[in-house]
Amino acid sequence: MRSSQACDIPGSDSVLRRTTASRSPRRRFRSRHRSSRRSTSTSEGGAMRAARFPLVPPRAATTHDAGELVRLRHAMFQDMASTGSAARPRTVEATEWYAAAEHEISARLEDGSLAAFVLDDPHSGSPRLIGCAIAHLTRRLPGPGFPTGLSGELSNVYVEVPHRGVGHGRELVRAALRWLDVAGCEVTDLHATPDSERIYRALGFDPPVSLAMRRLHPDLVC
Repeated sequence: MRSSQACDIPGSDSVLRRTTASRSPRRRFRSRHRSSRRSTSTSEGGAMRAARFPLVPPRAATTHDAGELVRLRHAMFQDMASTGSAARPRTVEATEWYAAAEHEISARLEDGSLAAFVLDDPHSGSPRLIGCAIAHLTRRLPGPGFPTGLSGELSNVYVEVPHRGVGHGRELVRAALRWLDVAGCEVTDLHATPDSERIYRALGFDPPVSLAMRRLHPDLVC
C-alpha cells in the first residue's frame, strides 16, 4: 500500500479526472467476495492496524498547519521517488523550497483558493499530522459542459506508513472532494500512481480524453 496513499506530480503516474457527471462513487471495482479472498494474515494485520489507528474524521487545516503540510509533502515526494514515480528523483532531498511552500499554503488557505484536510497524530503530545489531502480551486475559460470554468485539483494526498491500510487516505480524499463539490467545481483533476488508480476510479475519476503533457523549464531539467 506504499504508493496507494501518494498522489501528486507525475512521473509514470496516470492523469485522472472527475466531472459533475461522474460524482457518484463507483462500485464496479468492489467484489462482494473480496473479503473472502484476503488471507488470514492480511485480515489480522488490518484489524490490528484499525485497533491501533482507528478512523477519525479529517479536520480542515488552518494556517498553523502549514509547516506540517510541507513536511508531509516532502515525505510524499520521497515515497514517490522510492517507488519510481517521482518526476525529478535526483532532487527529492532538496529543502530550499520549504519556506516558499509554507508561505503559499498559508496565503491560499487565507484567501480560500485552497483547502487542506488533515489527520492529527493521536499519540503525539505536540501538534503533528499523520496524513493530508489538498484541494485547489482554479479558474479556466468556460466552455461547452463547463459553464463557469471553475475547476479543481486534488494533490498532496499522503498518509504516513504506520497509519496506512485502515482507510485514512480514502476519508481524506472524500473530505477534499466534498469541499470541491460545495465550491461548485465542474471538473477535478489529479495525478495517481498505478497502485492508487483503482481507488480514485471508485470515487468517480476517469482518465480524461485529452493527453496530458508537461514541459519543464530548461533550468529545472535534471
